[in-house]
Amino acid sequence: MSPPGIGAATGAAEDSDPAVVDAAAQQDLRDTLGDDIFDEILDALRDNLGRLMKDIAEAATQHDAAAAARAAHALKGATLNLGFTLIAHHAARLEAKGKGGTAPAADDMAVIRHAVAISFPGEDFQR
Repeated sequence: MSPPGIGAATGAAEDSDPAVVDAAAQQDLRDTLGDDIFDEILDALRDNLGRLMKDIAEAATQHDAAAAARAAHALKGATLNLGFTLIAHHAARLEAKGKGGTAPAADDMAVIRHAVAISFPGEDFQR
């Protein structure tokens, strides 16, 4: 669930957000790939998450809608493949916004940061 005002900032109802994580999808991946490979892929996502968020933030700062769409698409794919549905959901919204010619605003970045923070509690990807 979003903090007060986050859902409103995107024009979405707060209760329309998907689950933070699709635990069943993650378990299916673990069953298919094995714990070690799943954990390696998850570590790779953690290693790249800060860069992906930085790419979106830079596109927002430069008012570059196309670059924002590309960066959001990369974030969406990386997170959706590992079952991080809330991040992927908001990244998809940013991608659509960018494809529509609108660069992300500060409130869009707040939504993404919040989704990442609750998906990876205690981790800092703002480096």
